[in-house]
Amino acid sequence: MNKQNLLAITIASLMLYPGCTKYPTSNGTVTTSSSAQVSATPQPTITRSYPQEFVQSENYEYAIYSYLVGELFWGEHYGDPYDLIVINEQTVNPKIPDGILSSGAVSKEILDDFGSQNQQPRILKGQFDMKLIYKMMSKDRYIPPDSDEFKKKYPKAKGILNLSRIGFSEDRKEALVYAEIVCGDNCGKSGYWLITEENRLFNIKRL
Repeated sequence: MNKQNLLAITIASLMLYPGCTKYPTSNGTVTTSSSAQVSATPQPTITRSYPQEFVQSENYEYAIYSYLVGELFWGEHYGDPYDLIVINEQTVNPKIPDGILSSGAVSKEILDDFGSQNQQPRILKGQFDMKLIYKMMSKDRYIPPDSDEFKKKYPKAKGILNLSRIGFSEDRKEALVYAEIVCGDNCGKSGYWLITEENRLFNIKRL
């Protein structure tokens, strides 16, 4: 290879790789010497958190309700989701089983707040934000889910969803909720759910 061709290769290499120094060797090959320094400093972890005014608001409670209902009736039954969820507008006041109380899975702080919140029922609003189709059932117009009237009015529903009020930790990053789907006197399923929030993401655990 003559000097003119070798010089052309060197110039082209510098244009293609501006962060490196490239130079020809005596046998005509091109070697590389990087001038860039690679930093070994770890990148800081970015923690995202909801504004406190949102965390303390009613909208945050509905965000938790919406996540729970979505997981129960869409995530669990994905591919064959419920066509319609009928939600009882009045919350229920369940008695926490001794097994949960003694398990240590839920802090005393949350259990105390759950008990305090559920001393009086609350009327839920239609503020659920989820991809499921739902309707609210008035407490003054309650229709038993196994009745012909219910089946006629809600032909695509499989029962009525009852929810408790939410018990929170002090920072409201942990929440305890009770949910039950009732389809008749001896038909349905229920459970207590511990929901945690981190980096604006919710995680759910059945107790």
